[in-house]
Amino acid sequence: DDKTLEIQLEKAVPYFKDLLTLPMFLPQNEAFVTEQGDKYATNSDAVLYNGPFVLDEWDGTGLSWVLNKNEDYWDKDTVKLDTINVDVVKETSTSINLYDTGAVDRITLSGEYVQTKQGDPELKTQPTSSVFYFKFNQERNGEETSLANENIRKAVSMSYDKQAFADTVLQNGSIPANGLVPAELATDPASGEDFRKQSGDLSTFDVKQAQEYWEKGLKELGVDSLTLEILGDDSENSKKALEFMQAQLTSNLPGLEINLRNVPFKVRLEADTKQDYDIEMSGWGADYADPINFLELFHSENGNNKSSYSNADYDALVESAQTNVSDLEGRWEDMLEAEKVLMETAGIAPIYQRAYAVLEKDYLKGFTTHLTGADKSFKWASIEGKE
Repeated sequence: DDKTLEIQLEKAVPYFKDLLTLPMFLPQNEAFVTEQGDKYATNSDAVLYNGPFVLDEWDGTGLSWVLNKNEDYWDKDTVKLDTINVDVVKETSTSINLYDTGAVDRITLSGEYVQTKQGDPELKTQPTSSVFYFKFNQERNGEETSLANENIRKAVSMSYDKQAFADTVLQNGSIPANGLVPAELATDPASGEDFRKQSGDLSTFDVKQAQEYWEKGLKELGVDSLTLEILGDDSENSKKALEFMQAQLTSNLPGLEINLRNVPFKVRLEADTKQDYDIEMSGWGADYADPINFLELFHSENGNNKSSYSNADYDALVESAQTNVSDLEGRWEDMLEAEKVLMETAGIAPIYQRAYAVLEKDYLKGFTTHLTGADKSFKWASIEGKE
């Protein structure tokens, strides 16, 4: 009928309802979209809204916009806020000044600025499902790279101190990652145990073991030294992150020289697509709460692989987990085993699971964040007791 949508699936998908929360499944007004043509969604006047808020004062490129309460929203009586002003402030010091003077109610902190607010009751940690890792490019410009050597990849993956990285560079509550799938994302359908806890620490910091793999790899390549490049973003934090990794890798792996290439995010994605890199600091955040959302990334045929990692056992386990949905426990075991294969072959090298350090006024109530899908909701937020 007019208010019922029926979807028929070719096969069962355990996480299907989660998928429906993603933007690409949100309903569109076909007549309006057609009328707008190429202008659709290019600014706040060229798109329609059916959520709790309506976007205003956005020109498509600006660093500020306004969310106003949607009076036609089906559950408008639940929505307490009338207006939300959003500003993109690139300098953390400026954000702190705005926050301290009461001009803004919530900001994100980074790096050393977190330390200046230690002990502040309004300093909070916002967990996320995003895991960051090194991608190892095994084929560049049509030729096999030194990172096609498994021992070289293993050496690099074990040669940096993740805890020190989280404590000294990030300083925002992020935690070391010793596998690809993040903590608190999904639980065993039989036991209820968290995937990350069950799978365990599969890729850890171990200089002695790293150097043994390094020597084996160099011998197999017939060289006594290597020069590699690390590709990353050009933000202040990313530059500090790559400098930390450069120091760790070159000091722990004798004969390794590391060059750094910090570029704008868009340029990094283009380099990734073309496989124009040696090592890339990359990451992924969960679209839905299932381990396969991470594990499928490194299947040989996945469009996000872009590193030429290919392992027949891994592919078979991922394919089984994608199709074997009638046996949920068997599917879970496939995913646990797939992650082990990826880590044992150093297909990637996990670094950290991201958290955000935020300052949030105590009068801001009901502000909600999520590990999957949209990262925050304002629907239940309110301002209470503000002087």
